[in-house]
Amino acid sequence: MSNFFKNRSFFFNLIMVLLATFAIGLVFIFSLDMLTKHGNSVKVPNVLGMRYDKAIEKIESAGLQAFVQDSLFYDSLPRLTVVAQTPSSAIKGVKSNRIVYLTINRATAPLVEMPDLRGFSNTSAYFLLKSFGLKVGSTRYIPDLGKDVVKEQRLDSLTEIAPGTKVPVGTVIHLSLGDGKGSPSMQVPNLENMTFAEARQYLLSMNLKVGDVVLDPGVTDTLTAIVYRQDPEREMRDEVKKGTRYTRVKYGYPINLWLKANTGPENGNPNLPQQGKVETAE
Repeated sequence: MSNFFKNRSFFFNLIMVLLATFAIGLVFIFSLDMLTKHGNSVKVPNVLGMRYDKAIEKIESAGLQAFVQDSLFYDSLPRLTVVAQTPSSAIKGVKSNRIVYLTINRATAPLVEMPDLRGFSNTSAYFLLKSFGLKVGSTRYIPDLGKDVVKEQRLDSLTEIAPGTKVPVGTVIHLSLGDGKGSPSMQVPNLENMTFAEARQYLLSMNLKVGDVVLDPGVTDTLTAIVYRQDPEREMRDEVKKGTRYTRVKYGYPINLWLKANTGPENGNPNLPQQGKVETAE
């Protein structure tokens, strides 16, 4: 009889333990749902293309957190706008207070070193510039035996840019290409009494270069300073023929200039040769 009561007591205790375990499990499951807010999802807003501060406000107003984790640069997109987000707005829903990671477009373009394009074909130069994040602007042809070969790289019509110079991504680079016809000679123009700006522009139009520039004391504005001497000069003494003759140089030849302060409104060179009428010789 005593064994019967002992076995009954054992099974009773076992059942109570199982019931208690089951009850604790139910309490844990319901508590977990409450703690994790199971079934209470939040829609992720689409903030692509928005300015980052407005995007953060929109994310936080949806019950989520925002964190800027990276920045890239696209010159075709507005600065400081969101270019990527994780998770995306395509997700059906996430738990509240979830972090949304943002990638934004940089405010300033990063700097890259200007490559040396000289000697490359026009096509190769295009792809090389593209790999550096730079753009090809205008192209012009100058006398040179290398057909479509890059001879000069410029920031604008006047300013050459040396290899290794730091430039912002997206900078437009203009190219001078060889015309495949070689370098004929041409008559040196008379630049005296022109302003430096006029002389520089005229030399460029004739495919000549500005060489060394020497400033007289008192010159404060180089662009409006007056050319009073040049080397080589337009005419040179011919000792054999006992006279003077026009000086001829090859295209691309540098002309050195001496400048003085511009003290009056009367500028210009009345003897300036007309464009398109400069004599050339092979």
